[in-house]
Amino acid sequence: MDDNLLSDREIEVLHLVGQGKSNKEIAVDLNISVNTVKVHIGRIFQKINVTSRTEATLYAIEKGIIKSPGNQIPHVGPDITSILDADPARRKTTKQNILLFFAIGLMIAAGLFVIISKPAFLFPRQTRAEIPQQKWVNMASMKVPRSNMAVVSYDGKIIIIGGHSIDGALSSVEVYDPNTNTWSFLKEKPTAVYDVSAAVIGERIIIPGGVTLDGSLTRVVEAFNPRKNEWEACTDLPIAVSGYGLATYEGQVYLFGGRDANKPLNSVWRYDPITDTWHEGSPMPTARYHSAVIADSGKILVMGGSDGQKKLNTYESYSPFTELENENPWKTEADLPERLSGYTAIKLNDIVAVIGDKSSSSGAIDLFHYSILQNEWQIINVNSESTNAISEAAYILLGNYIYVIGGKVGEEYQNHVSRYQAVYTILLPLTIN
Repeated sequence: MDDNLLSDREIEVLHLVGQGKSNKEIAVDLNISVNTVKVHIGRIFQKINVTSRTEATLYAIEKGIIKSPGNQIPHVGPDITSILDADPARRKTTKQNILLFFAIGLMIAAGLFVIISKPAFLFPRQTRAEIPQQKWVNMASMKVPRSNMAVVSYDGKIIIIGGHSIDGALSSVEVYDPNTNTWSFLKEKPTAVYDVSAAVIGERIIIPGGVTLDGSLTRVVEAFNPRKNEWEACTDLPIAVSGYGLATYEGQVYLFGGRDANKPLNSVWRYDPITDTWHEGSPMPTARYHSAVIADSGKILVMGGSDGQKKLNTYESYSPFTELENENPWKTEADLPERLSGYTAIKLNDIVAVIGDKSSSSGAIDLFHYSILQNEWQIINVNSESTNAISEAAYILLGNYIYVIGGKVGEEYQNHVSRYQAVYTILLPLTIN
């Protein structure tokens, strides 16, 4: 998007973000409130289509809003301008040499360092495609078969929390190390739950609500510190809920919908880990549970789910910063191509994708990715080696791989783990004649 759309104040804020300043420091420098800073940053992210301060800084450098330290060349020796002005022929030759050396330097640098990251399933537009020459690879199995668990990536590892098994709700916690392809137990969660999600904030993993051993819903919120292998209690949720969507944005945890004992919910709750408090947000236009939720480009996307009667293809986006301005933060986006519930949203480069249950008819895991430029969804079947339908599994992106963990085949709980390489890094050599 054209950076001319940034206001003078937004450019000031972006300049300070590029200096590595915190929201509090920016607020002091500009004599405005921290909330106002958050609103400005949210608008900047939306306008330039980025999701992090690092991306915003790189954008600012590219557009010349911020000077790159590497481009600041110290002045040494006499003024070359006066020398060239005194000798026009020399000035012409020198400029040509500079341009020649600059072009050669760029070509050499490109040959050495050009790396292109490309999603393995990004193909030309089509209704449905099979991905050739790709296979799921079986990894070490979990220690405990389970479904409906919380899953996060943390410090290059995968952590599984709680879930459901033949014995009911689980409290066990397992961690997977992809470097050694091994699972090990961590400290058990104080409250056994399933039908939950988890969010990473700093060094803590937040797990709200869920269904307990006796089948009742809980308001309990607990946080796990993997580095210390310790659990701590947080402020309870205002309501007992399970099957919600969860996302983090700007250091806050956002909880969308879910279900109580009687119905699907349209409620929105924001958790502030600094103050350990919950705050109610503007309700979703569509009540739902088991939706796919992800933060992207200054918004939080809520996709699919169930209204208790049927699966949904409804796709709505929520703007946390518009909420701060007391305006309607919700916007209706392009519908999903099919009605989906229990799917997981992931981000691969600039593509938002939702991946979920294996089709009982094709034996493939369905993946849908959204093209922002075309404003439409595309469908891809990711081939699997099994024709058995799977449900309530955990899906997570770690590095270049999508992992599918546990779940149920019929009524049998699984501890199976497999992964699929979704991103490839390709080095392109450059030949100069």
